[in-house]
Amino acid sequence: MTTENKNNIPKDIIQKITQLFNENNFEDLEKYLNKIIRNYPNSFFLHNVIGTVFFSKGNLSNAIKSFKKVTQLNPKYSDAYNNLAVIYQKIGDHKNSIISLKSALKIDENYPEGHNNLGVTYKQIEEFALAIEHFKKAIDLKPDFFEAFNNLASTFQRIGKLDLAIKFYEKTLKIKPNFSQSLSQLLHLKRQICNWNDDFNIEKHCDKIGLTGDAIQPFSTLSLEDNPERQMLRSIQFANQKFRQSSNFVRKIISSENKKIKVGYFSSDFQSHATLYLMMGLLKSHNKEIFKIYIYSYGKEKSDSWRKLVKDNATSFYDVANYSNEKILKLAKEEELDIAIDLKGYTQNTRIELFGYRLAPIQISYLGYPGTSGSKYFDYLIADKVLIPNEYRKYYTEKIIFLPNSYQPNDNTREISRFKTNREEFYLPSDSFVFCSFNSNYKISINEFDIWMRVLKKIDNSVLWLLKSNSWAEINLKDEAKKRKIDENRLIFAEKVSPEKHLERHNHADLFLDTFNYNAHTTASDALWSGLPVVTKIGKQFAARVASSLLTAIGLPELITKNESDYEKLIINLGQNRQNLEQIKNKLKQNSQTYPLFDTKLYTNKFEKALRTIYENKKQNLDANDLIIN
Repeated sequence: MTTENKNNIPKDIIQKITQLFNENNFEDLEKYLNKIIRNYPNSFFLHNVIGTVFFSKGNLSNAIKSFKKVTQLNPKYSDAYNNLAVIYQKIGDHKNSIISLKSALKIDENYPEGHNNLGVTYKQIEEFALAIEHFKKAIDLKPDFFEAFNNLASTFQRIGKLDLAIKFYEKTLKIKPNFSQSLSQLLHLKRQICNWNDDFNIEKHCDKIGLTGDAIQPFSTLSLEDNPERQMLRSIQFANQKFRQSSNFVRKIISSENKKIKVGYFSSDFQSHATLYLMMGLLKSHNKEIFKIYIYSYGKEKSDSWRKLVKDNATSFYDVANYSNEKILKLAKEEELDIAIDLKGYTQNTRIELFGYRLAPIQISYLGYPGTSGSKYFDYLIADKVLIPNEYRKYYTEKIIFLPNSYQPNDNTREISRFKTNREEFYLPSDSFVFCSFNSNYKISINEFDIWMRVLKKIDNSVLWLLKSNSWAEINLKDEAKKRKIDENRLIFAEKVSPEKHLERHNHADLFLDTFNYNAHTTASDALWSGLPVVTKIGKQFAARVASSLLTAIGLPELITKNESDYEKLIINLGQNRQNLEQIKNKLKQNSQTYPLFDTKLYTNKFEKALRTIYENKKQNLDANDLIIN
């Protein structure tokens, strides 16, 4: 927000305003402005300051009115259009944001802040080429423009040009060396390309980034360390700095005889996506006699069979990708939702800020983000006792709904391709022992990789089958193998294939090796559903305990280890003793039919029992508390 051009206001008034503004004393500043504006009703400067105060306090509707007043008083004041655009960005009104910024640039085509913010809006609507063009223009006009460098880096990150993203984050840090947000993203990107020879000591930075000063995106550190306390503190810091409790709206549960409970799911991933692979069975199994299911899809539309399945199993499906936050809130209010469920958390393309407006009397964080939101938005987080044991309960700000088996839903009608493939199709040796880890490459740390390479040395004629996330990671991992005296050709990279074919190709692996700080989640369920055993090491934070939750729910606790030494020993034991491994595989096959992990109907019944319980509690005006479902 900018507050330039004093237009003939007395010096002592300017000084008073500046003092209060710099102290962030917006309460006193608002009172002072309301008093003096009577004497200067046509001062666009004062109206601009008033708009900034409203914005800072989260009163966005009045902020818009104030900045519009400024544009009426001074149509050539580009800052006011820029300020308007920032608010429109915040509420998701991209159309008006672009209109406002184009008005600012029409006044001054060499306005760097205008180009930067126009780039931000284009990035939000995934017009990445236009976003990059405007960020570069802003940098040309202002070579030390930190925000533009940071935005350019994050845009290249979004479109997969990781080398350019790293380059521009490094430039960002030359301007602001201690800016945690850029540093955390740079560390995360180096993990994505498996570059472990960087100048940034992760352990050195993890006790600082996101805990004080500027907030970071909490997702970026999940794979860097296993520390639930620090993850909670980062989430609290992020929620406090980035998202304001925008509304005090709390509607009571509307009760009437035979009323169905209205549940709204909010996500950008209602198409072929890992989250939907997991929860499609839940959506199909919901009891439509008790619940009405509303889908709010704010992702860029990708028409596919998965999206059609969602539509077919919902009471109503709303494509709200181009809706402002205000319009989505209005839509949710009109439907009188009882429960609103966020499926994104702090993951890519989230619109978690919607929940700050109170979309429903009960709000739940579920499935998409493996950790606490750290915000006051959510009444509940869905988990289980393996994910959050008593000793770590204090690191989650929400009340916890503990489901009885695993928190993770699964669809036991998921199809495995009936077209049989062979190892040669995937460049796997026909007679080798195949270890695999289909986790995203950013989850792999030097700790796991060291163990995996020692395992390859111990197990003759074995290979490691990894997911090909990006070309840089493939090159770096092969180089790391060579450093450890392992032939790089023993690392084989799996290309992306259809979900059905991906499930089928698990048949060509012998054992799945999990990662530590951030386990396999959907990836672990894929392996287990396909009949492939998973060896994991249980950690502390939510993300580091998911595979243990799944293995417990399928009756294979013997595949859960407690430390790196036991993890390595178990892998070697199963690699050297085929009979032991076959016994595990036979047990997995049997348990898949008899244990709760893949019992979609049972999971749905327990999930719905939880929803009914918290709904009834809310009807009786009872305070939210942890809930254990049996």
